[in-house]
Amino acid sequence: MREEGVLRIVQGVFLLSMLLFFNACSQGRQALNGMTPVGITMTIPAAVPRAAASKVTKLSGGVAVSVATVSIVATDPEGVQLASATISVTPGEEVTISMQVPAGERRTFTAKALAADGTVLFEGQVSSDLVAGVPAPITILMIPPGITIVPSFASVLLGQKVGFTASLSGVSSTSLSWSVTNPPGPGGGTIVGNGVNATYTAPLDATIPELITIKVSSSNPNFSATATVAVVSQANAVFVSSKTGVDASGCGATLAGCKTVTEGLKQAGSGGFVLVEPGTYPFGGTAGDPIPLTLAGGVTVIGAGCNLGLLAGLPCTSTAETILDFSAASGAAAIVAGDNSVLAGFTIQSGIGISSQIDISSGTPAIAANTFALSGGSASSAPASLNAALSVRGTAAPNIEGNTIGESGSGFTAGVLIQDNAAPILTGNLITQNIVGVQVDGSLAPDLGGGPGQSPGGNSLSCNSTADLIVNSSGINVSAQNNLWDHLPPTGAVGRTNNPIGIDILTAPALSTNFFVGVSTTGAGLAASPCGITRPANTAFVGGAVKISASNNYTPPVVAPISAMTFTWDGQNVIAKVSSGTAIFQASWDTKGPNGPLVPDGSHTLEARVGGTTGPLFDSISVIVDNTPPAVTITSPTGNIVQSAPAPIPLTATATDTGSGVKQVEFFVNGLSVGVTNALTSSDPPTYQVQWTPPVISVTSCTTFKIQVVATDQVGNQSLPSSITVNTGQC
Repeated sequence: MREEGVLRIVQGVFLLSMLLFFNACSQGRQALNGMTPVGITMTIPAAVPRAAASKVTKLSGGVAVSVATVSIVATDPEGVQLASATISVTPGEEVTISMQVPAGERRTFTAKALAADGTVLFEGQVSSDLVAGVPAPITILMIPPGITIVPSFASVLLGQKVGFTASLSGVSSTSLSWSVTNPPGPGGGTIVGNGVNATYTAPLDATIPELITIKVSSSNPNFSATATVAVVSQANAVFVSSKTGVDASGCGATLAGCKTVTEGLKQAGSGGFVLVEPGTYPFGGTAGDPIPLTLAGGVTVIGAGCNLGLLAGLPCTSTAETILDFSAASGAAAIVAGDNSVLAGFTIQSGIGISSQIDISSGTPAIAANTFALSGGSASSAPASLNAALSVRGTAAPNIEGNTIGESGSGFTAGVLIQDNAAPILTGNLITQNIVGVQVDGSLAPDLGGGPGQSPGGNSLSCNSTADLIVNSSGINVSAQNNLWDHLPPTGAVGRTNNPIGIDILTAPALSTNFFVGVSTTGAGLAASPCGITRPANTAFVGGAVKISASNNYTPPVVAPISAMTFTWDGQNVIAKVSSGTAIFQASWDTKGPNGPLVPDGSHTLEARVGGTTGPLFDSISVIVDNTPPAVTITSPTGNIVQSAPAPIPLTATATDTGSGVKQVEFFVNGLSVGVTNALTSSDPPTYQVQWTPPVISVTSCTTFKIQVVATDQVGNQSLPSSITVNTGQC
């Protein structure tokens, strides 16, 4: 009996062990195949302008578009969709989207920020391994999808070939199509593409020089990029090479070329064509050519990039530069551009001894795809009248397109200085890291976008330390539409005193007390690397826990490095003093009081100062504080529910908000969410509705449901629940 009892105990222990083993295996399988709560956080980018620009892809069209919704899709390594979500958002806010995703390795989360018409404006993607039941916080950085072409400017002989490579940002499809768009047809040559690479073949016969436009488009038709090809003939082009050239009568007829650009222009004459090989071409001093370098009427001068070097059998890369170096020169102007002349594809650099790198006083020359840099000194140490990259005066109306002005080296006193009756057309230029980006002193208005010159805009005016645009003239209307700035909407002031560093727009007091009178910035967007307070956006609604961020993306000596910054509201109330070893300064501001005084609803000034509260004003924006939650009332159902079978019924509520506006309305039944909506079914009064299917437990018994509704405004304030109780069955 004792042995039998022991046997039963052993059997029991064995059975218990097996049960525990199988249970553990079952739990293991559940963990392996279970769900993971994922919180995906991202900052919603601001609007982007739909404006064409050289070298950088922009959306087609002419107005700015804002992000309206964000979609998230989770996929496994084979691309099978595991979960998805779409929410409505406000540009500039930070959102967190919660999802339940099957656990496993290499789960990919793809986020797309969409305009109201479904256009993809920004994208982001991240992959992560998920463990069942273990919360996974994920951050996705949103960037604009787009395309660039390398080289953006090339030259090729008749019948010869040149290669192009497209680079995509974001996670857009790599399905690309290549075409010759100007002129179309066989007269413009042919291009054969294979994904991101393409080969262009120049025509055997063309009007020389011929400027050809190459276009690459993605599977999303809103995104494309262009490059320019100069088709030349050895018979009528003048070649210049600092390596193999010799200045002599008749030089430039062969690829050996003339040695200097000055001699090349002499050989080409008015209306000629000069192709300059990569290398450095000095001016001034004892070894350089005299200044100014004069472009006669109708002459075309192109920095050939690597293509001419390849034709001459010389090694070079796609990053090869053709540099016009005026560092040793001094004088009023380095280059004088005549009517209908073209200067493209160069890096132009000078010291502070040059008043302007290019002087244009008449006619309609074209200045395209150049890089302007100041070397051998700082504009901040020069007189205010010196160091313009481009001086446009007299009656000149040049086309200034696709240039980079001030980014390399030290910036200029003024990137573009406009005087007298000049009316230049600016398109797709990057004007940054100068003291002033564009300064208008003349009696006519330039066209920076949307003006009489039909510029599509696409200029980026950012991180210029005094202002990105200064208008000193009265009685003119400057059109600066569809451009990128440091703030959205752009900031501005009247007069030059007591302004923060790098304000977007300054106007003379004679214009108006409102800096936007006379300056149109319709279609404004945010620059890629803005300077100043980057979060929250200028004039944004804020409330509760507000995240503040400021960026000192200025390049010294335009603005010196900053180690500490103090944020205040309305100039007297300190939010925080922040130290940082980088260019980014961040702080939190609780407008509801727990970490400081309660901030009243309404408009307030948010400032950032260098160092302490008495330090220089780094930036200042306006924000609208909204601490007041919306009001919500559930309006249906109003009585008991009688159903013999499950069927959806509408749950309806009205919601209003006097501040930032209603963002969403969420309905609950017995504490569980049954629907979220931001769609109005009626605007008077503002009415929101979802469908709910109540369960039919028993038509002969009574079941009670508590229905609640909560409204949330754009800054996150939530209303108290509005509740009703309804019954089903026989009550």
